[in-house]
Amino acid sequence: MSTVNWAIIVLTAGVCGGAIGFVQGFALAAHRNALSPVRPRIRNRLLDLFTRPSAELTSAQTLAVFAVVIGWGVLFLALCAVPFVVAEKLRLNEAAPVIIGVVILSWFIFAKVGKGVWARVSVHAV
Repeated sequence: MSTVNWAIIVLTAGVCGGAIGFVQGFALAAHRNALSPVRPRIRNRLLDLFTRPSAELTSAQTLAVFAVVIGWGVLFLALCAVPFVVAEKLRLNEAAPVIIGVVILSWFIFAKVGKGVWARVSVHAV
């Protein structure tokens, strides 16, 4: 039973860290692309909204982006807390070092994946 509990914790930490890393990698790649001197013209309106410099946004678009950023902040904190809550529910309070290590590792790996996904999406969205 303990092995199953550890597997659940490692899987939870991997998924949460991966989700954070994917969004971080995707967003950083998109912003680097948006702030470069030569930007692609993106036909997808949603991608275009989040990859334009903020000086080009209307006030309604700025409020929409602000709401998404606040929502991401809440989701980020929840994703950071979920593995620890699961460990507490499974009565494995000594799992903190493992959780932190798995989250950091999956965060790093999935940041690279998110960056690659942006590279593919931005090519097809032009």
